[in-house]
Amino acid sequence: AEAPKEQPTPKDEPVTFVQLRSRLSEISRSGKTAEVKELIAKYGASKLSDIAESDYAAVLAEAEGLV
Repeated sequence: AEAPKEQPTPKDEPVTFVQLRSRLSEISRSGKTAEVKELIAKYGASKLSDIAESDYAAVLAEAEGLV
């Protein structure tokens, strides 16, 4: 198993836009671009910056399920 490059975000700390963007970029580069775009659209957004801040943790959790 490969060790994660970054420490997982503790549940009591909110996910930041920078964290979300970074992780989605990694997932996209691993060949999951279409899935990442679908995930963003699922939250009613046409681009990552349109996602509500309150949804960041949920989006990140779903994104982790793609890998």
